[in-house]
Amino acid sequence: MKQLGLKHYMLDRATNSSLWVCQCGWEICKSTHTFGPAVRDHYLLHYVVDGHGYFKNQSGEYRLSKGQGFLITPGETTIYWADREEPWEYYWVGFKGVDAELLLELCSLSMATPIVRCDETEEVKKMFSEMFQSYTQSNSREYSMLGYFYLILANLMSQTKQNGYTSSNVKMYINNAIEYINNNYSYDINITKLSDYIGIDRTYLYRIFMDYINISPEQYLLKVRMTKAANLLKTTEHSVLQIALSTGYKDASHFSTTFKKYFNVSPSDYRK
Repeated sequence: MKQLGLKHYMLDRATNSSLWVCQCGWEICKSTHTFGPAVRDHYLLHYVVDGHGYFKNQSGEYRLSKGQGFLITPGETTIYWADREEPWEYYWVGFKGVDAELLLELCSLSMATPIVRCDETEEVKKMFSEMFQSYTQSNSREYSMLGYFYLILANLMSQTKQNGYTSSNVKMYINNAIEYINNNYSYDINITKLSDYIGIDRTYLYRIFMDYINISPEQYLLKVRMTKAANLLKTTEHSVLQIALSTGYKDASHFSTTFKKYFNVSPSDYRK
């Protein structure tokens, strides 16, 4: 049996870090080798590269094989054990961070849905192997391990999107879209750029906006721009052209037409 558990590595990192790897390892298990019941204070993701085994949490008991894996969330009691006839070999990675839960949502992983299913098994195995091996790079291992872990998450996210969208992703997509609009309304953005940034198609973006906040992405962008423009007209002495350029419009004419249609009054009259 070969294994590496970095149980004390990077655990002193500030609690507000977005994401960091606090341990990783690899193990070829003996027949019926069991771990748990146990509770952890961090996330732990296992990925099976050979053999079979079993994982059990409060959501159920699962039989896993090559190309599958399982997620353990902080505070939950779990147990897992190797198959008697074909004991498994797996990699694992432990991680923490304020963005961990949100990133896992994009992978459709949670305590209620803990099972990883990969189509690109060899590619994911290579990423885990390189992350594990990067620990020996003492001068840069922190960044190497984290880099490979982000690649693993990106692969899982990609497969989630290919296999269809789930309700657990919707909140993240909407929040990302709203944040993007609020941060970029003053630039030449449109819904195509927005959907490309989030990584979903325009039709799906429109549907989730209408279903969850009863307004289209285009209407939300317009609302943000008009609200900002109205505030600038009330609180500054900027010209109409300056306000137009500050809210994503290329010229005063287009801005004024849009503003009047939205508020039923021209920018100049609104300011008066």
